[in-house]
Amino acid sequence: MVRRWIVRSAALFVAILGAPALVWAVGGRTTGEVISPGVEIVDHQVGGLDREDLDRVFDAIDADLAVAPVTLAIGDTRHEVTSGDIGLSVDRDASAAAALDVGRTDTPLLRPWRWALGQVVARPVDLVLTGSVPGVEATMALIPDALTRPPIEPTIGWEEDRLVAAPGQAGEGVNPAALVESIRSEPVAKIDSLQFRAPLGAVPPSVSDERVSALVRQLVEATDGEIPVRLGPRGTTIPGAALRPHLGTEALDGQVAVTLAEAPILALLEQWFPDTIRQPEDAGIEIRNEKLVINAGATGLRCCAPESARALAIGLEDPRRGQITLPMVESRPEVSEEDVLALGIAEEIGSFTTNYPAGQTRVKNIHRIAELVDGQIIEPGGTFSLNERVGRRTRAKGFVSAGVIYLGTLTSDVGGGVSQFATTFFNAAFFGGLDFVEYQSHSLYFSRYPFGREATVSFPAPDLVVSNPSDHHILISTSVTETSVTVTLFSTPFARVTELGQSTRPQGQCRRVTTARERVWLDTGETDEDSVFALYRPGEGLNCAGALVQPPPAPTPPTAVTTPPPTGPTTTVVTPPPDPAPAPTSTTVAPSTPPSPTTTVIDPAPDPGGE
Repeated sequence: MVRRWIVRSAALFVAILGAPALVWAVGGRTTGEVISPGVEIVDHQVGGLDREDLDRVFDAIDADLAVAPVTLAIGDTRHEVTSGDIGLSVDRDASAAAALDVGRTDTPLLRPWRWALGQVVARPVDLVLTGSVPGVEATMALIPDALTRPPIEPTIGWEEDRLVAAPGQAGEGVNPAALVESIRSEPVAKIDSLQFRAPLGAVPPSVSDERVSALVRQLVEATDGEIPVRLGPRGTTIPGAALRPHLGTEALDGQVAVTLAEAPILALLEQWFPDTIRQPEDAGIEIRNEKLVINAGATGLRCCAPESARALAIGLEDPRRGQITLPMVESRPEVSEEDVLALGIAEEIGSFTTNYPAGQTRVKNIHRIAELVDGQIIEPGGTFSLNERVGRRTRAKGFVSAGVIYLGTLTSDVGGGVSQFATTFFNAAFFGGLDFVEYQSHSLYFSRYPFGREATVSFPAPDLVVSNPSDHHILISTSVTETSVTVTLFSTPFARVTELGQSTRPQGQCRRVTTARERVWLDTGETDEDSVFALYRPGEGLNCAGALVQPPPAPTPPTAVTTPPPTGPTTTVVTPPPDPAPAPTSTTVAPSTPPSPTTTVIDPAPDPGGE
């Protein structure tokens, strides 16, 4: 009986003891590639997972790590960064090995019971992390306390009239590689409160003494003799030895760069090249083949821009440099292309040509006055006076003696013939839509001029004065040939002009010819009419009463010598010199129809004269 009880008890004990082993042996026995039951890593259950499944868990942990806060202890200070800043991530091989090792070190007798216990009890495993050395370096560069004593980089010095290499010195601070190793050795159970102590150590210079010593030898050779340089369009040389006292180095990211002290180098360059390399050219307007062309101008160049010191330093580092181009200082022209475009001078608005026989003496005067007027600009609302621009016609200004009309009588004087230019300009202004402020016709009609639509000038009167009624500038362009003179006005079109016709009526024995015109203003569509007039005597030497006039005395040439006014486009009006000898006076006649609101015309006497 007792024996039977003992056998039964033993069988029950074996059954109880062996049941877990039987289950573990049949279906629960783990292999080297499957994690034991109950294992968890930072709240992630990983029991029963293989390596491929485990990597998916690590992916999720890495995603959480990217934004997890990290406290770095550097000496006595604390600094908050993120895991992403220092490149924290799961060390997958180390963390997987730790998880797979759970249960592998138990005795064979205990393994089934450990396995059975793992079905109901968690078995946490610490996470192994790693960091990024470049990430740590970048983060430490933003933390002043990370470098308790900066290293001193080796550099180039000037001692006893020669280049020398000054050795560097190590500093102290956070060692990025040591910090990453410390992170790997620190067990991590949670990732929501990561803390690491950054070990301090020697921080060597980023550049070796040997590298700087080799650079000194290279620079001595590079500055031996003349160094070819280019200044804008010009090539020249500079003495290399003069650069040596100003050489230095700059270390960055483990690389060393040659430097040259900017202020003394610029002073040397200014001493060597004081002259302007290229003068600035103002933008302007040219007429080529009767077409308006905008000349963009050009910037000026002088030596040298502050970047020249850096350009020389880079060139000295390159043994194959050849010619070193030095950046120039640009000087902008006073008038830019934008300034010219803003004038609104875009196309032809009026042009007129008159003809003459070639070879006459008066042709020289026509060509000369055309040259002096060419390129003048009338501002919006401004006026242009022929006499103010040209002044008294003198031999010093390039005029010669030719036929003129004084008091209705043909004679000669310096400047004779310029009234043909005045007539040409008058007609260009008439059809261009300009207003007439002051004008006067010839006292005798010449068939080379449009009947009733012409003008004469003398000095100081009569004058030809026009005004610009538009919102745009007007350019006066002149051109001449052996047999003709042309005046063309360029601007933005502002009016459409039509000649309406002429009427003639007697004024005593003189004829008064009125020419009417219509202007349609393009911006508003409004229309106005005005007119110009001419008064012709009955014959040479006769006034409007038919009586003979006393012949004028011989003209007295002026004694004053004046400088010819400048030619070319300008908005400046040249004031004529004082008049040393008054010319025959006359007045201008008001038109028969009321002038436009911007026009001021003086009514003349019936004895006009002109050149």
